[in-house]
Amino acid sequence: MTSATDFVHQPFTLWGTGDQIEVHAAFLAYGKDCPNTVEVVFTRHDGSDSCSSYLVARAVLAAGLVRPASDGTFTVGPHARPDWLIVTLPMGEQARGYYADAVVLRAFLDATAQLVPMEVAA
Repeated sequence: MTSATDFVHQPFTLWGTGDQIEVHAAFLAYGKDCPNTVEVVFTRHDGSDSCSSYLVARAVLAAGLVRPASDGTFTVGPHARPDWLIVTLPMGEQARGYYADAVVLRAFLDATAQLVPMEVAA
């Protein structure tokens, strides 16, 4: 995790939940200048070598560690395995589900809270 006085970047991997092996290299980006928002950036597997990004409320990511939470078309919530999350992203005309590492997200959110404290929703 890269941390400076004004920003935090964290590599983050998304694994497809379907039958096909699909792994997306991603990262989480946070800056003090926009304290309530996290950018989720990931590579696309459409042959274009392009990236997609979503702006997600930091509070939604934090809530998603303990219960399903949504920020529009982006959803995140706990998996049956305690160290995993299910993340749903809009991909074209349909939403796609991915597994993500809850430990990585928790460490990222802790680092953002060092920059700008966050109230935890009950």
